[in-house]
Amino acid sequence: MVVLNVPADAKLAHLQNCRFCAGFAPAVLAELQRGVVIQKYSAGETILVEGDPCDGLFSLIDGSVKLFKLSPTGRELILTVFEKGMSFNEVPVFDGGRNPINVDALEDCTLLLIPRDVMTRTIQRHPEQGFAVIQRLAENLRNMLELIEQLAFMQVPNRLARLLLRLPEDHSYTQEQLAARLGTVREVVSRALTELEEAGAIRCRRRRIEILDRAILDSWANPPNR
Repeated sequence: MVVLNVPADAKLAHLQNCRFCAGFAPAVLAELQRGVVIQKYSAGETILVEGDPCDGLFSLIDGSVKLFKLSPTGRELILTVFEKGMSFNEVPVFDGGRNPINVDALEDCTLLLIPRDVMTRTIQRHPEQGFAVIQRLAENLRNMLELIEQLAFMQVPNRLARLLLRLPEDHSYTQEQLAARLGTVREVVSRALTELEEAGAIRCRRRRIEILDRAILDSWANPPNR
């Protein structure tokens, strides 16, 4: 990790593009700007380790990161992949706990860090911004509930169809990568891909997955019995 020397106006612009800071008053953003840090990470570099003390709230300026959990046996479950403008690690900033998740850089990326003390001190001085904070935390909770619902009630082919509709089509993915994002294993993903291909929704060519019929894929992503 490298800390970048960035002028104040650029830091303010990055704050304005941070999803978590949407709704913050200009005066609050200007105050936060004085304490933020801009960091550069290389692909594969660790950003956060679950259980470590919380440094603060992060927002992606460019690049992408994966948020994941590790089982006691070392199996990796990718919960989500975040890209430009998205933020993470909000919860320990406000509850004073430790990092709840692991985060690694998927590619070279630049991150904005709002240190925990900077964020909490600023919000305490501007309690009128509390509702904006509640809105962002509520969004995070809703996203987590959706993930739990998918894991509990949807079969792997349905979850895979939903994932494929979200992923960029111009990227290539290994079955291991798809399995990690779905919380399953490669063999199960291989069978699910075959099902979707036989249904006419996709075509698999090596690591490339081409969507042939989005309507069919959408019907798998949103089964009527849900």
